[in-house]
Parts: sequence; C-alpha cells; structure tokens
Amino acid sequence: MQDPHEEHGISQRRPDAEIRQEIHKRLNEDPLLDAGGIFVSVSRGHVLIEGSVENTESKGRAETHSRQLNGITGLDSNLCIRKAQ
Repeated sequence: MQDPHEEHGISQRRPDAEIRQEIHKRLNEDPLLDAGGIFVSVSRGHVLIEGSVENTESKGRAETHSRQLNGITGLDSNLCIRKAQ
C-alpha cells in the first residue's frame, strides 16, 4: 500500500528541518526584511513564526515567505511589531 503522502512515487512530505532551513533562507535573503528577531519552528510540517518585526509590512513579508513552501501543513504567526523608540 502506498504512503498517502506520496504521489507518483515522489514524497510530498518534507523533513521539518528542511522546511525550517528554507524559511530562514528566504527571510534572510529579503533585503526589505530584518529577520534577526524572527524565530521559526516546524513540527510535522506545521510552521510557527515568532518574534518581533519593525512594521506591518515586515510582518506580512515574513508570513508570506513562510507560507509559500511546498510541504507545509499550516502556519501560525505570533509576530509582533516593535514599538518605535
């Protein structure tokens, strides 16, 4: 019996560490985003991003980067916006 996560012999499930690494790469490559305050965890394909960002645009960019990967089963965001000093 074939694994329900496989289609045409290619596994659709990705290792959590691989998903996490790709999200970090995307966040760090975005020149309009300071990813230093963003923490990513992945469990069974479900992504959780936490931390703080500079503004609502940065929050949206981080969430979009985290959502646009194959193999994720969901996304929760606990990002908050830093108060201006």
